[in-house]
Amino acid sequence: FSHSPLRTVVRDAAMARSPTEIIADGVALSNYAFIWALYVWVPALDVYISGSQGAVDQRPLGNGDYYLLLPLSLLCALRPTSRLLTLAHVVKLVLFALRMPFVWDHECWAALNEASLVATYVTRGSFESFFAAARSQIIVLYSSAAFWKLNTSFLSPQTSCATVILIQQLSAYAPSNLAALAAPAIAAAAPTVAVSVEALIPMLLAFAPRYGVALALLFHALILLTPAPNYAGGFSVC
Repeated sequence: FSHSPLRTVVRDAAMARSPTEIIADGVALSNYAFIWALYVWVPALDVYISGSQGAVDQRPLGNGDYYLLLPLSLLCALRPTSRLLTLAHVVKLVLFALRMPFVWDHECWAALNEASLVATYVTRGSFESFFAAARSQIIVLYSSAAFWKLNTSFLSPQTSCATVILIQQLSAYAPSNLAALAAPAIAAAAPTVAVSVEALIPMLLAFAPRYGVALALLFHALILLTPAPNYAGGFSVC
């Protein structure tokens, strides 16, 4: 990231970048800022709307959240700039560090992504380099998530959270007769299906990114639609 419009023009001219490429960078930054702000706001919105946070989103919201992080992230969504976004990321990283070790694993993954953006800004790199780093991180982290599910606890329908989530969704959204008929098969298949999908996502992100993003959105939408107490809104946005 550069620190002024003039430096942006000089840098882009030196790199012989086309106007389309420059606009694409701005659009990517805006989209990232909006999604990141939504991720930051989910725990607070959960409390406001439903009175509780999601199953793996539970964390205390303090003055740092209410007076710094939430307002800054909202500004980032409305008027995204590299400088403002970096400042908001620094605030979130500091608050994250102050809460350690009482943090969720997905927060650690998000912190790696946010630290990459800060490092890109500090070193005056391009948004393209941050995007490349973030994509590589997501591929590695999804692969890790699939790998760590290869254990007897997750793969057993009796103890797997995949079984709990799918059966809960089936009970909540399917007609009762159909739910009763399909429950045994879905319960048995849920762990294998979950691992397979979570392993397929990073492969698609590496070789067919659009399909990888689409599958990830579908996967997390299902998690997002899980009724309480296993709803996980912030995790799914992350």
